[in-house]
Amino acid sequence: MKKPSQINPNKILFSLFLLLVGFSVGLIYSLASGFFYHPESFEKPNFTDIRKAEMVLPAVDIEGNGIAGNLIATIKPGTGQIYANLKGTLSEFTTQDSFRIALEASTKYAKLDVSEYDLFYEIEVDAPVIEGPSAGGAMAIAILALLENETINKSVMMTGTIDGDGNIGLVGYVLSKAKAAKDAGATVFLVPKGQSIEKTPIERKK
Repeated sequence: MKKPSQINPNKILFSLFLLLVGFSVGLIYSLASGFFYHPESFEKPNFTDIRKAEMVLPAVDIEGNGIAGNLIATIKPGTGQIYANLKGTLSEFTTQDSFRIALEASTKYAKLDVSEYDLFYEIEVDAPVIEGPSAGGAMAIAILALLENETINKSVMMTGTIDGDGNIGLVGYVLSKAKAAKDAGATVFLVPKGQSIEKTPIERKK
């Protein structure tokens, strides 16, 4: 079995600035190659071991406060099924659909057929409900890490939806998520294109 290699954050596209500055990404192609991937390095999956990848997911609670969840993705030989364990937390349809879309985008990018493998997601978060598709981009990166047997650098975190073609889409509460990422140990926080600046109204005292 290939020994997992630590992802070097210096390989991220361009010069990433300090946390909360963010990085605008438009496609899974640029995001993935910026992290650690090169399309020519992908080969047809051919492994019998169980692989796991973990990522921290910056999110918000029902009051809009930033919180950090944990994503554990596992892949092993199977029949092409997708399973999700949300640890007793409720989830809405868009969140559940993100699991499928992330798999579609990542395998399309890698040009791989994973119909002989099963994918398992576990999400641990201190919230009663998980809603929205903003973790889709992170899920796709986790799948690519599984296919390449890479170890994800936990100091790099991101937020962003994803579609089947690999487009990274807009999300809400970027500032709250950035603060949660920082508290969770992030030194780089990736955000969708056009969302590296968030305006917050400040009430002026009379």
